[in-house]
Amino acid sequence: QRVINPAVWRIAPDEEVVARTLAADLPGILDYLEGEAPLEGYFCGELSIADLAVAAVFRNAAFAGYSIDGERWPRTAAL
Repeated sequence: QRVINPAVWRIAPDEEVVARTLAADLPGILDYLEGEAPLEGYFCGELSIADLAVAAVFRNAAFAGYSIDGERWPRTAAL
């Protein structure tokens, strides 16, 4: 919404969708990842596509101005 809509589609982001995603959808996803994230190292022991997939999502989220709350999801924030 915040990156692709203005840059590609030349339309304003739908901030209602953004707010709903941040408040309702994302916390559950981050809760799940927090339970799956390793204390150290990688998801599958060695660097794998799983690590790259998660990293890519959060790198793109950073472009949109989102950062993980490290106090609520410390293991996920450390990935």
